[in-house]
Amino acid sequence: MINTISEKQSSTSIKTKELITSTLCYDEQNGLLITTAKKDSDVCLANIEKDFKDTYEFTNGNKVLLLLDIRAMAFNHIPKETMEYLSKNPYNKHQIAAAILIEGLGLKLIGNFYLNVYKPEVNTKLFLREDVAKKWLEKVGNK
Repeated sequence: MINTISEKQSSTSIKTKELITSTLCYDEQNGLLITTAKKDSDVCLANIEKDFKDTYEFTNGNKVLLLLDIRAMAFNHIPKETMEYLSKNPYNKHQIAAAILIEGLGLKLIGNFYLNVYKPEVNTKLFLREDVAKKWLEKVGNK
């Protein structure tokens, strides 16, 4: 499905976009969407719904491998309805798999809670290292 996801990628196939809660970096050639969460973003349901819609349009509805980097986020509270929407929404069918980059005990607890309680529709794993996450996405994408 995808070419090798490398650290050095052609700048001609990469496009970026700022959203309410994150910054997108899309490598259309490899089908890799890197979503970097903004530090102080408001993850209310309305913002997340808009960002998902905008992401879908940004990627032209293509199926993507999602690398979600939440390491910089300072979560105070994630509303229940936001967690539910993240795990099950109409745009998930456009994700092949999702790797979530975390750092620290707080994000690990939230991440494991999300995976075990909300059980996302998309094959999703938590990672501490970006290179390991990319290798996993590459493996899943080539199946």
